[in-house]
Amino acid sequence: LLPLAACDSTGGGAPDFGDAYRVVSASLDGDVLTVAVESSGGCRQHTYEPRERSGTATTEVWFVHDANGDMCEALVGQTLAVSVSPTGPVVLLTPDGRALPLR
Repeated sequence: LLPLAACDSTGGGAPDFGDAYRVVSASLDGDVLTVAVESSGGCRQHTYEPRERSGTATTEVWFVHDANGDMCEALVGQTLAVSVSPTGPVVLLTPDGRALPLR
């Protein structure tokens, strides 16, 4: 599991998603958030760093993608898993502007 990095819980601005990627699916089982993502690449190692922002009632989670300058064009899929410990609803924010409610 990836460690979750906390962000400013008071800021409501748009999150930085890093390099382009697409969320294919997401699920929350207990405290484990599993997210399938796709991006172009195939020539370098990509990293996805989880971020969290907790408001008064909802926890927002998203990933910052670093393609490490990968200019290859293969479609690469990856499954990410992160432990979350929200006290209320969890929403996954996606680079295409969606907010996927998970709990």
